[in-house]
Amino acid sequence: MLTAGGIGTRLLPFSKEIPKEMSPLITRGSGGSVQVKPMIQAIYEQLYDERVRDFLVAVGCLSLSSGPGPAAKRPRIIGRH
Repeated sequence: MLTAGGIGTRLLPFSKEIPKEMSPLITRGSGGSVQVKPMIQAIYEQLYDERVRDFLVAVGCLSLSSGPGPAAKRPRIIGRH
C-alpha cells in the first residue's frame, strides 16, 4: 500500500502548491542519467523493479472528528495493475 493522503502540513509551504506525493524527486535512470519525476512514480518504479505487481494507493485525509458522513464510507478500489 502506498499512502498518498493527508494534508501535507509537515512540508509547508512547499506542499501548499503541489501535493506531496507529486513533489519532484531527482533520481538516476539506467545508464546513470539524471531524471526528475514525481515521488510516487519513483516509489512505484522501485517496487516494480523488485517484482511487486499489486499496488493499492490510499488517497485522501479522513478526520476522526467529522462524525458519520462521506468520510465514513468504505474506500473504493479505482484500478489494479
